Amino acid sequence: MDEDSTALQTAFSFLLRPRLLLQGVVEYIMAWAFTRRWLLWIFLLLPAWALAATAIGLTWYGYSLSDRDLATQYAEWIEAELPDASAPGNPADAPAQPGEDAANAATVDDDGDAATDDGDANAGSGDDLQEDTSGQGSTTNSTAGDSTLFDDERLGQALADVKEVTPYGDLLLRRLLQIQNSSSWVTYVVALQQARKGRAGQAQQMLRRIAPEGGGGFGPAHTWLAMKQLQQGLTTEEEKDILASDLNTGRTWNRFPAELLAVYANLLESQNKIGPALQVMEEASNQDSRLAVPLAAMAARHGRDQRRNRATSKAKDELRAKMDAGEETIDDLTQLANIFLMEKAPDKALQVIKLAYDKNPEGETLDRVRRIQSNAFLASYVSSAVFTRGQFQVNLALLDAALKADPQNPNVGSEVARLMAAGKDAPPELKESLQTQLASGSATALTHMLLAVGKLYEGDLEQAVPHLQIANRQAPNNPMTLNNLALALARIDK
Repeated sequence: MDEDSTALQTAFSFLLRPRLLLQGVVEYIMAWAFTRRWLLWIFLLLPAWALAATAIGLTWYGYSLSDRDLATQYAEWIEAELPDASAPGNPADAPAQPGEDAANAATVDDDGDAATDDGDANAGSGDDLQEDTSGQGSTTNSTAGDSTLFDDERLGQALADVKEVTPYGDLLLRRLLQIQNSSSWVTYVVALQQARKGRAGQAQQMLRRIAPEGGGGFGPAHTWLAMKQLQQGLTTEEEKDILASDLNTGRTWNRFPAELLAVYANLLESQNKIGPALQVMEEASNQDSRLAVPLAAMAARHGRDQRRNRATSKAKDELRAKMDAGEETIDDLTQLANIFLMEKAPDKALQVIKLAYDKNPEGETLDRVRRIQSNAFLASYVSSAVFTRGQFQVNLALLDAALKADPQNPNVGSEVARLMAAGKDAPPELKESLQTQLASGSATALTHMLLAVGKLYEGDLEQAVPHLQIANRQAPNNPMTLNNLALALARIDK
């Protein structure tokens, strides 16, 4: 009880004298403070205090920075982490000029005349059903042109300016994209990383934002999108227009592949824009000398003799230099053989093909070598045709040699059809090859047209119509095909 009474008295005294309460609290705190081991606690808690101070300082520093300053800082980190991601040759983010559309520009042809699209369309309208014995193949029905020039792996290497990045680098890029989403280069790099992870759809959406379908935008993005379209295939005219827009804008990039320039030229040719097509193909041949022969073939198809002669002369000079040095390859020899075919010298072409066979003694000759050899025999066969006393005479042995060299050559079927349309009887193996091509759908528009003409002369209109319809699908809007088709349908209706 004494202790309790003492405590109560002390409590009452503190209440009556508040200064004593304050004094007691201060004395207690001071006694507690002087009896602690503060140096040990300060030493133990120093890292935590330093970390907290650093976090607060960095937070304040980041808050005080503008988006532009942050973007600059992240760009420096990216440059240090990904030195190859911004390799020289990447274009700036400046959009392409929409008025620089080569597909709509008038060019000056080899004779000094302005070659507009309409003029070229009229000049080339009769070429749709002509067979091509140059070995390059008509580009009207093939967007990619020569498959030896359109190589996905090689084109992929042309876009290798953005290499696969580390997870840390990917994080930096994504953060920079959040801060500065208007950067075409950052969007391009991030999109390519998404494509490498198998997210092609997301990559296409990101790239389409910086490479709009109407043209303009970031050249490398248009290039990647064009390659993706070619890999997926084109089925509609709208897709071809989008591809043409992507290729036209993509070529403003200073690292645009020559192979894609050739694709663009082929696409323009298929749209009867012959002048721009030749201009783009010549630009491609200036980048890659292998494309001089396709340029010459395109010029030959449309009667541009001066341009063809320039291209073949340039190609022959380079090929002869290689042959003199003993460095020629099978590809070089096939190009030289094609040049001789365009110059109407099939005998020289066959001699060069023999050299190509000799360079590959194991007999594993490439398909294109066999095709050129077959076309050379066909050219000799065509030149052997003579009219004697009203009779049509040809050397069928050459046509048979063309068939044996390449049984899949559609031009052989065209000549067999021409022979039958002239009332001549073809050997059984030639007829069989024609039927095989008709069954497989590889017969050319010219083949179907010639067979249709033969049926029309025989009065078999119902058999002529299917051939005319197929010829019109393969070579649309040819006046001869349309006139014969209309005539046949009109007579059937009667």
